Amino acid sequence: MISFESDYIAGTHPQILKRLAETNMESHPGYGADPYCESAKEKIRAACGCPDAEVEFLVGGTQANAVIISTMLRDYEGVVAAKTGHVSTHEAGAIEYTGHEVLEVEQTDGKVKPAVLRKYLEGFYEDAKFETER
Repeated sequence: MISFESDYIAGTHPQILKRLAETNMESHPGYGADPYCESAKEKIRAACGCPDAEVEFLVGGTQANAVIISTMLRDYEGVVAAKTGHVSTHEAGAIEYTGHEVLEVEQTDGKVKPAVLRKYLEGFYEDAKFETER
């Protein structure tokens, strides 16, 4: 079973751990200026079809989610998430620290059903406090 609960609840894959042990005593500059990061950046550029893309690494999923959410949303927008979703239960503080609210909706087996999302959005737009101009 694949679990998307959190990237901090389990150890690493044995092949990754083996490779880390093999390269443990190598000395490289830090902060992404090593041959492994360069190789990963090239693979990401190739997979995205953007050979000139700037690729930066963050230290963890919480930081990545906070950075992406804060740069993708306008100041007054929020994130709609399942009540049991990772962004809602494990990272809400990080998201809300960026000034965005995590808006929780009901879920079934960890998934938001389209009808639930539709009802939530219809209620949002029908609210008398909703402003059409920003």
